[in-house]
Amino acid sequence: MTELEARLQMIENAVGNMHEKDGYDCPLCKNKGLRFRIRGEEIVSRQCECIKTRKSIYLMRESGIKDHMEEKSLDNFLGNEKHQLTMREKARAYIDDKSNKWFFVGGQSGCGKTHICTAICMELIKKGNSLIYMKWADATRELKDATNNFYYDELIEKYKNVGILYIDDFFKVQAGKEPSSSDVRIAFEILNSRLLANKKTIISSEFTLKELLIFDEATVSRIFEMSNPYVVSISKDRKKNQRIKDLV
Repeated sequence: MTELEARLQMIENAVGNMHEKDGYDCPLCKNKGLRFRIRGEEIVSRQCECIKTRKSIYLMRESGIKDHMEEKSLDNFLGNEKHQLTMREKARAYIDDKSNKWFFVGGQSGCGKTHICTAICMELIKKGNSLIYMKWADATRELKDATNNFYYDELIEKYKNVGILYIDDFFKVQAGKEPSSSDVRIAFEILNSRLLANKKTIISSEFTLKELLIFDEATVSRIFEMSNPYVVSISKDRKKNQRIKDLV
């Protein structure tokens, strides 16, 4: 081993596995976040490609589903009911699809929609994709508050431009109410932009696409166009709600 190689090894050992705890194992940098090499008579470094993936994992952890990321996978998505098998089958096919199609699952509350979408997201992140989680009610509240302010464009641009966007509880409203005109405007602005840019989008909702048509045909037609054949509609039936299955 040359003196330069010994120094390189010493540097790599000193850096350690600083990113090991985020659950992503990078074979390139061994979870250091930096890649080192000898160039001529010096040791140079650069940021590893895995940092983009780790940033997406961090953002998911900081979201409303951070406590469920590790436990929500396709392997532990249990159940042999028809709607469960359909969700799992389409999710697996979507993960393997290299196109920029969208994925939509809507319908009965508590049937595993967030689980299946989270599982998809984690698999796509592990493939090196950048992703943002958008909790619809919280994100649109922030956007509405920023309307007519200089930072509105900055807020909404991140949802338009990220490689993959996961919208959870799309058009979430209180029982008996409908999405506001502001909700419809924001939805169209984000989703139409992503359609034109051909960017992957994952959407879960307590409404099926047919139910969403009542609120805004222009937006929903775009969702259907981009999601087909990865559309799952789950009919309303409390027996499908895993949260209250012992009560019904």
